[in-house]
Amino acid sequence: MRRSNLLVLAGIAFFVVGVVIVALLQRDSGSSTSSGNGSVDVLFAKEDLAAGTNGEDVIDKVEVRRINANDKQPDALTTPSQLSNTILTAKFSKGEQIRAGGLRARSAVPQVPVPDGKEAVAVSVQFVPGGAGYVAPGDVVNVYQVIPGPVRDATGGGAQLPYGTPRAQLLLTKVKVLDVQQQVAALNGVTTSTTTPSNQTGVVSRPNATGNQMTVLLAVDSIDAEKLVFGSTGDENYLYLTRVDDKAAASGPTPGRDFQNIFDESPEVANARDH
Repeated sequence: MRRSNLLVLAGIAFFVVGVVIVALLQRDSGSSTSSGNGSVDVLFAKEDLAAGTNGEDVIDKVEVRRINANDKQPDALTTPSQLSNTILTAKFSKGEQIRAGGLRARSAVPQVPVPDGKEAVAVSVQFVPGGAGYVAPGDVVNVYQVIPGPVRDATGGGAQLPYGTPRAQLLLTKVKVLDVQQQVAALNGVTTSTTTPSNQTGVVSRPNATGNQMTVLLAVDSIDAEKLVFGSTGDENYLYLTRVDDKAAASGPTPGRDFQNIFDESPEVANARDH
């Protein structure tokens, strides 16, 4: 009888132990699932943020909160530093997650200082008319207007002009170059390596093709800006830049050249005048 009671007690004890083990296993399983979801840091707006605002200007208007990973938007930011060099393209309401989809990167191009009283005018020129890579920021150039064909009036007929066309004529003299989009290494005294020399940061080897577009930023006043804008507009007109000595006297006036007067001056006279 006593042995039977012992067996019953042992069975009850084993049952209790089994229940405890199952309970512990279930709790561990639940903890593992919870830790699998986890929590993450997410950037939230502390107040309404307007579209068009610089990211740096709202750094003190956002905060990092730790939330469940399942509640995080796929493109949500996690730190205020991610707002640097950005612009808000969408409005973010107070308490809303700051998402990368509502931002865009600001231009990484450094600001080019413009001299007092001048405007920075960007002109698009072909490779050779733009100086063939020999024009660099800080240079001084003369600007020539090239009219390669007959000029038509608003009705499509031939315009009545006081000069002949095609034509090339000095338009502006001693214009400061603020920036050049495409600059290449000079061939004089260097090899045509396809790699960039270590001492010529931002300068690449001279390309073989000469049809590449270049953008040149020029410093001019408002009147000359009008000339550049008009002279570079349209497929039939273009500008030609020549590099000049910044200490030399201003050039001009010049008569301009077309088919009627290009041969008026003999080569000997031109040589004597030039020297």
